[in-house]
Amino acid sequence: MKKTLFIICLSVACTTIASTQRSDSLDLEYEFYKRSALIDLSGGGRFDFYNFDDLNGMLRQANLPELGTTGYGGFFALRTPSATSRWVGEFSFDATSSRSNDGNAINGAAVVYRDFSLRLRVLYHVSDPANLTKLYPFAGLGNTYRSLNTYSNIPGNGSFVSTVNQDVRRYNFSNSSIPLEIGLGLEQGFRGKSGDFFIGVRGGYTYNVLSSDWTLDGDVLTDLSKPGAGVPFAAFLLRFKSDPKRAWEARKKKAPAQE
Repeated sequence: MKKTLFIICLSVACTTIASTQRSDSLDLEYEFYKRSALIDLSGGGRFDFYNFDDLNGMLRQANLPELGTTGYGGFFALRTPSATSRWVGEFSFDATSSRSNDGNAINGAAVVYRDFSLRLRVLYHVSDPANLTKLYPFAGLGNTYRSLNTYSNIPGNGSFVSTVNQDVRRYNFSNSSIPLEIGLGLEQGFRGKSGDFFIGVRGGYTYNVLSSDWTLDGDVLTDLSKPGAGVPFAAFLLRFKSDPKRAWEARKKKAPAQE
């Protein structure tokens, strides 16, 4: 009797230990999966509305065409994912450009302006973070590199054959600044199997401080006028935010079917 009771107790203990080990293994696997599956990525188009009044004035003096005041481009961003906090950080790369006469040469001349920046933003969700409708003010700063390329003596206003046989004069000017940014964003989400998809819009105002002087080929300082410091902007975006718990549950349901 004692031997039988001992065997029963030993079997129960072994079963409990095995079950606990399996549970711990699953918990550890889920914790690892949860950390590796955290993704919050977005990207979209961006429009900057520049003030080129002084800059275009100097371009006219040099017999060069004026720049358009709307910059077209895009951005790619990575956010710090959080399911509970209303505060979210965002790191992005933004790029826009503006061209004279939509990139076509006028009287053998053309001008191209480009703006590249790395920005860090802080977003605050007004509504509950669990809601699929997101309204958030944001503020940020970063570092911007700006380039201005001028072209003259272009034959045939852009003819390839004529251009490669001609001594086209090209000059590159560059400077940098620190952009301070504030704005407001609105997104609408849609629930998926492994996360949420969002479409959204945002707009705001950038003010560039500590702008350096333009340099020719990065070496020689020039008195070329800088763009206006204030830049209103608008953007649209597509975004995906993973939900590790939802993805894990879908993975567990799929596993038995594969076995």
